[in-house]
Amino acid sequence: MNKRIYLLPIALILLMGACKKSPLTQYDESSTIYFKGARGTTGREPSPYDSVAFSFLYLKADTFIVKIPVSVAGRMHPTDRSFEVVADTGSTAVLGKHMTILSSVIRANSLNDTLYVKVLRTPDMVSEKLLMRLKLVPNSNFETNFAIRDMDTKKCPWMYSASL
Repeated sequence: MNKRIYLLPIALILLMGACKKSPLTQYDESSTIYFKGARGTTGREPSPYDSVAFSFLYLKADTFIVKIPVSVAGRMHPTDRSFEVVADTGSTAVLGKHMTILSSVIRANSLNDTLYVKVLRTPDMVSEKLLMRLKLVPNSNFETNFAIRDMDTKKCPWMYSASL
């Protein structure tokens, strides 16, 4: 019992000497952009937003706007930031002919926004099924450094498929 009484002050002195005040670390990583709701690792999440099927069969209009949710991992920014979307290899639809990108901006002080894509009715849609795979690519505002989430189907959080 006497030995424990002597060890207690020594332990307190050692513990107090080990503590050092340091500034709080902040998140300084670059922002990563991804399609919100992309399929997760299990593949069992309800209704993933990583693809859409669309048809003009019941529409009389020659255009249709598809809204694709986009999110950012990182800090909010006080100004609008543009992001870049390209057609991925394997697309049978042509960006500019079958679809056009209307808006590719994350608005100021926001981590979630919407990519607006206008689908255009073309004569070749009558005879063939088209596939457009949109891919987010890095630019000066955003990175795309999330790993592939669903290894079985190769769905990526920065890729979006549309069947026309």
